[in-house]
Amino acid sequence: MPARTAGDSARSEPVRDLRPTAALRGDMSRAEAAVRRVTHEWVLACNTKHLDDLLDLYVPDALVMRSNCPPIRGAAAVREFFFGALDAGLGEVEVEPLRVEVVGDMAYEAGRCKALIPSATGKRREERGKYLWVCARQSNGEWKLAADCWSSDLTLTALESDVPQSTGVKTGQPRRSS
Repeated sequence: MPARTAGDSARSEPVRDLRPTAALRGDMSRAEAAVRRVTHEWVLACNTKHLDDLLDLYVPDALVMRSNCPPIRGAAAVREFFFGALDAGLGEVEVEPLRVEVVGDMAYEAGRCKALIPSATGKRREERGKYLWVCARQSNGEWKLAADCWSSDLTLTALESDVPQSTGVKTGQPRRSS
């Protein structure tokens, strides 16, 4: 029950509990702030097309998973992916963190995102979706992205999709074992 002060018995609205929370006491607030700073720096580097600044936010064996793309792992592959994406027009990224949790040397941030992304037709289209980033604290105390996963909320037409259309895939009833 919320804390009440003397003379509040006539009030119909509860008084907010003002006891210190972990965030107000400063427990893990530095770590959470550092994780949120990674997000801010990522958006800034992406929107200003500073590839090296963007790549510096990832651990060397980072995993990047994006809608309609196979998983990308490792510094060289991540560099190639972002070089191509930025060159083709990835930008105007906006993120809205919904949750940041820090547990020891690992943290995650989950939220909503919006961006202009290149498509197979050569034009940019707006994509809206959600993201989940996993950050790892480095030995020097710096936080970096270990895994980066985005998922689109939009349905793509066959012309917009960057994924080749599959042929010969059977759907329907599962096979029965004998």
